[in-house]
Amino acid sequence: MQSLVNHDFQLEQRHFWHFGPVLLQAGLYLWLCLQPYSFRLWFWENVHRPYTYRIEFIGTWLSLIVYLALSLRLLRRYQQWLPDNFSETSQLRLTWLRVLLGVLALVSAQWLVEVLLRELYNVYYAYDYSTWLLGGVVLLIGSVGLRQADMRAVSFAPEAASGALAVPLVPPNPAEAGTTTAAPTAPREAAVDPAVLARIRRALEDEQLYLNPTLTLAELSAHTGLASRLISFTVNKGFGLPFNDVVNGYRVEAVKRRLANPADVARLTLLGIAFECGFNSKTTFNRIFKQFTGLAPSDYRPR
Repeated sequence: MQSLVNHDFQLEQRHFWHFGPVLLQAGLYLWLCLQPYSFRLWFWENVHRPYTYRIEFIGTWLSLIVYLALSLRLLRRYQQWLPDNFSETSQLRLTWLRVLLGVLALVSAQWLVEVLLRELYNVYYAYDYSTWLLGGVVLLIGSVGLRQADMRAVSFAPEAASGALAVPLVPPNPAEAGTTTAAPTAPREAAVDPAVLARIRRALEDEQLYLNPTLTLAELSAHTGLASRLISFTVNKGFGLPFNDVVNGYRVEAVKRRLANPADVARLTLLGIAFECGFNSKTTFNRIFKQFTGLAPSDYRPR
């Protein structure tokens, strides 16, 4: 999950303790496989069945619940962060993962029923449904994940995202707006700097960066020389909208202007105009256009 939402994520030594329980479990079974049958039978009757089997079964369920909750929280925070950093999010939202995690939650609920039946009534399923269901969901997550669109541009760090708008950087001198400068932090309730807002408007309106169908906050930062955190703060406070809606708003207005031009209408299809205005898929164009105008593109009539 971490590597999916953050292309720069690397396993570090501090992460390996998460694998401790399963490695301990695997080590136990490997050791038992090397023992004679008489010892394995004794271990099952005197140790595993009365003690360690319960710990293993319930512990696995608790581990599943904890990591499921952490995954859902990370996915929710990622999906909240996405519109502030990408102008095109349809291929990056990981909606499929939320659905499959929901299915995994249902499997966990079924597993809880199995735990309660075993512990309270000593009733066992005729077949081990939990293991098969869990394995099926994990395989499904892996197979669908392999078909996920390229996520190399995504670098979501929850710690950085949580404070992204809290303390914006002081903007550089307007005369130096084309260069990145190190600066002290502004007060927590800093106001929007008009020069920074004007620089962002110029990049979007005059330089038409919105025509880039995959424009990101990082690319806008590189173009203007303003820090990403400062742009995010200014866009949210100055425009009153997330980065995604601001850029798509410019694209919709461009489409409306082109539709009012008879030469463009005669030369291009509606979808062709949309593509030239920064949209990169029919589905996204239809959804965004209706979001901003209340009308489907085909129903829109220029004034």
